[in-house]
Formats: sequence, C-alpha cells, structure tokens
Amino acid sequence: MEDLKRMKKQMRDKAIEEMEKEFIIKTLAAGNWNVGRAASFIGIQRTNFYKLINKYNIKLPKSEEDAIGG
Repeated sequence: MEDLKRMKKQMRDKAIEEMEKEFIIKTLAAGNWNVGRAASFIGIQRTNFYKLINKYNIKLPKSEEDAIGG
C-alpha cells in the first residue's frame, strides 16, 4: 500500500512539474521571450521567474529570431 501511495505522489508531482514548465514556456512566448515582461504577466518578480526557468532547464533564445524558430 505504501508503494502505491509513493507511486501516486511521484506521478502527481511529475504531472505538476510538466504543467508548470509548459506554463512558463507559454508565458515566455507570450512576452516575446522577455523574462521581465513574462514575469509581470503572472505577477511575480523577475528573479523568481529566472529561478523557475533554471529549475526546469529552459533555454532562452539568444535573439528574437531564435525564439520564433528563424
């Protein structure tokens, strides 16, 4: 029974992480990959948003052209 509880928690945590990462990427895209603008969209400090970007190892494009796949 404990194995099942642990497995369910791991699955739930993984699902939350995936949703959070996707949310961060979509927010960055909406702000044209400008971290400060994206952070302000969701009402958190830029430094805290950078922490989330680093937590999920999200690579920021070097230029706007990179962001749109150019």
